[in-house]
Amino acid sequence: MVSNAISAMVVDVLLVVRDRAFFACEQEKKSVRITDVLGKSYPRSLRAYVGRVSEEVCLQQIEEMASRLGSDSSLFQDVPKLGEKNDLFLACLDVLKTDLLKNLTSAVEQRSFFGRYCAHIVRGGALYERAFIREVQELLLYAGQGDSPLIQIAADLSESEKQEILCAVPMPGIPAIQVHRELLGGVRQFYNGTMQDDSWRARLIRVLNVVT
Repeated sequence: MVSNAISAMVVDVLLVVRDRAFFACEQEKKSVRITDVLGKSYPRSLRAYVGRVSEEVCLQQIEEMASRLGSDSSLFQDVPKLGEKNDLFLACLDVLKTDLLKNLTSAVEQRSFFGRYCAHIVRGGALYERAFIREVQELLLYAGQGDSPLIQIAADLSESEKQEILCAVPMPGIPAIQVHRELLGGVRQFYNGTMQDDSWRARLIRVLNVVT
């Protein structure tokens, strides 16, 4: 699934630059075309990449990624090599790290292939979405982009309550929430494999008290 998400982003880049005259445009005209093709809410990392990259480098990096896409195993195998020098791949990783959760909503703008793929994930239901997020977390970790936070709580929460927690307590990466009933009303928060200090836990507890 994560390979499909990155493939969708690469196709979006191709749609913007398929008219090679794009590269000769002034920055303002480039911005207008990017918005026309991808929409106003398209992730900033890829908008910035397309706006600054040269034609030669862009086409070279697309070609370099093309053979790795379509298979998660192939993508994971080649992550170290891609991460060393391919700015397009790094921009895609940044989208997954900073903008994915904002796009996994039924209200996502579906003008772009990436937007339509995010909407497809949401339509698949909560289990499908969680499986996708787990793949993204694994890719980011494997690519050296840092682990993702894990919040453990004692009781089931609705999707809206989970989103309220995630929005109220800013965290790096793509945080996930797990239910562990043995916590008996407590809450634990992990990052990079270690439990965070009590101040972070206290902030989470305050939010939980509001939504539960």
